[in-house]
Amino acid sequence: MQRYLALCTGLLIALATQHWLDATLPLAQKIAAQLLGETWYRIELQSTHVGFMHNRAYRDGLGQWHFASTTHFLLGENTPTTISKHLVFEAGNNNRLQQASYANKQNGQTLSTLIKRLDDSYNVSLDRGSQVSQMVVDWTFELADFVTLEMWLASDQPAAGAEKLAPSPDFERLRITQRPYRVLDKNETGYLVENSAPLAANRIQLGSNFRPTQLHMAGIFQMVATNEADAIALQSLRRKTTYQFPLDQRLDQHTSLANLRLAIESSAAVSLPRELNLSAGYVGSQDNGD
Repeated sequence: MQRYLALCTGLLIALATQHWLDATLPLAQKIAAQLLGETWYRIELQSTHVGFMHNRAYRDGLGQWHFASTTHFLLGENTPTTISKHLVFEAGNNNRLQQASYANKQNGQTLSTLIKRLDDSYNVSLDRGSQVSQMVVDWTFELADFVTLEMWLASDQPAAGAEKLAPSPDFERLRITQRPYRVLDKNETGYLVENSAPLAANRIQLGSNFRPTQLHMAGIFQMVATNEADAIALQSLRRKTTYQFPLDQRLDQHTSLANLRLAIESSAAVSLPRELNLSAGYVGSQDNGD
């Protein structure tokens, strides 16, 4: 009985401690914690399945916050486009942006941007296919900036018609832009918000955890949260996005691997990285260009 009481007491203390720690977390980290996990979206163009979007948020062994997104669509035969983004914020209290990558693959060409934090600025590596360059940008961007919209909705609970500017990195123009959002409705699912766009406004339905459940992009594309199998249901998409490759040798104790480096051999018609570097909780790629 004493051992049972001691166990219960220990559990109660642990729960109380965790509750206290959660209560003292900055709001940005509380919101970010709700975004952890992955979500698949089916992309449709006039009810025709043309692609998918996959969002994944996680924390690595160092406590850093990772937000990765891949969008793949096929509007015409043999014209696939894949856009990927990956932002990494440091652990601790400030949660400054540590690193960000952006890649746009289409027509057999990849345009990529890699941003790494220096002391008070960021080094930018630009790969535009025939031209590779580097530059330094003076950015200030933290986790709280990344979840500005969600923090505003959680703390202010704005009514329909309320507006908010949220900072967002522009990887093509290499600047931090202010994206305008407007609340359209507060419904059973969560908030319905609108973001202005050149052709028509984007409408985003957010769930109670602030993850999008539906997106209407510029009045043209519709994205609906679903499962992986449905998101990549088209055969043309499946071959492109399952990322399953046969290996030329056996991996012993594969469940215990901490790091793995793979060289990829593929036909020129398939746009794949030359090399994959994998570690627990992270997947990276590198194109050596040789």
